[in-house]
Amino acid sequence: MQIRFGLIKLGPDASAFIVPYYPVKLYFADFLAVFAVVFFIGLVAAWFPVKQIADKYLKHSLSDNLKSQ
Repeated sequence: MQIRFGLIKLGPDASAFIVPYYPVKLYFADFLAVFAVVFFIGLVAAWFPVKQIADKYLKHSLSDNLKSQ
């Protein structure tokens, strides 16, 4: 749509440029690469704090449960 209709303009004075809109061509591989990188960063960003919390609280909880049995 961007290539056909030029939805995103370069600015208020687009006539100063050769092309008045941002030239964009989308490739499936680009979407896949961006998704993979964002997914990986999100996974790592979520895993580290969850691991820290689990190590801190679950060990105490498990040891307390074993002592009470």
